[in-house]
Amino acid sequence: SSNGQWFYESSLDAVYYYNSSASPNDIIMEAGEDFATLTQRYRENASRHLESLLDSRLAAEIAKDREGNYPYIIKRTTALIAISQLLKGDDPAMSTLQGLKLEISSYLIR
Repeated sequence: SSNGQWFYESSLDAVYYYNSSASPNDIIMEAGEDFATLTQRYRENASRHLESLLDSRLAAEIAKDREGNYPYIIKRTTALIAISQLLKGDDPAMSTLQGLKLEISSYLIR
């Protein structure tokens, strides 16, 4: 309703921008990666990272159960790595990352 306001409609992947004084052809907008795609990529990268950290002798213990799920510790550690990578991408010097590093380390040491 006022100049400079915008609205993103995810179901249509469309942005509505209101500016009564400018032509839409004169406005430059940038779009990043879809958040669902971004988080999926970070989960996949975290999973690969965790696999590289684990010893190959642990492979049998990490096998999926009958329902096709990984053990809780694997899912939790992968999630922590993914969150850490997301935060680092936004601000590499974040002080909250230190706590996450300690938590990830404690899971890997067990």
